[in-house]
Amino acid sequence: MPGFKFFKLSHADIYNQSALATISNNEALIQQLFNRDEYIAWESIGSNDDETIVLEIDFGSARTFDCLILNKTNLKAFNLEYFSGSWVTLLTVSDNLNSTYYGKFPAVTATLVRLSMIKTVIPNAEKTIQDVVITEEIGQLVGYPALRTTFARTKNTKELINGKNKFLQKGRKLNFTLSFVDHVGTNDRALFHTVTNLSEPFLLWPCGGNVEQFAYPDFGYRLEDLFLVQVDENGYSHEFTKNLYKSGFRASLRLKEA
Repeated sequence: MPGFKFFKLSHADIYNQSALATISNNEALIQQLFNRDEYIAWESIGSNDDETIVLEIDFGSARTFDCLILNKTNLKAFNLEYFSGSWVTLLTVSDNLNSTYYGKFPAVTATLVRLSMIKTVIPNAEKTIQDVVITEEIGQLVGYPALRTTFARTKNTKELINGKNKFLQKGRKLNFTLSFVDHVGTNDRALFHTVTNLSEPFLLWPCGGNVEQFAYPDFGYRLEDLFLVQVDENGYSHEFTKNLYKSGFRASLRLKEA
């Protein structure tokens, strides 16, 4: 199955300032579940498989969602529910062995959800998750566009008295270019158009949940490589090959990490 899935911004993301969350263990680190920090994760304190830890999220308003992603987690068993007069189960997972879990279900609209963390892959280990993503899938490309990733570390440079330089490393900056050349596929054409018209940041998952299609776990194609992006100011171009109006889809989509 091809990769390159697109999702709306997570309803639990720190970007969504109306969302509120509570957790029954180590609430001091609860923001780590939603802030997309790749270096710090939420981890329980003094937990084992006898303790079910409950994360409850209030989106602030009714939101539509159809998938759950738990990025960099060691959870083996967990449940996802939403509130509709009473708690309704969406997912019951007992055998997850992936460090990044992706689950899809029929779309629902709700304000309250809760994730119950039950068991870990290694029994009785501390439970940990880097990111909780609850969102709606926009679509998945059928074809295989060429992906060009530009990676840079922004930094400030100061010249010292001895003439040497001191560097202050800042955040990571990623740019992506997805390109089709003479591609035949109305679905992919429509998905490109949908993405270019989005007014807020969205999520790009290049592997689409299937790393078996890649020979090597290169950066950008790993399971954990889920990027919040937005279309560049001049981020979409399209032309017909040799100006033949019945030729295939030749287009580039340029995205910046948000």
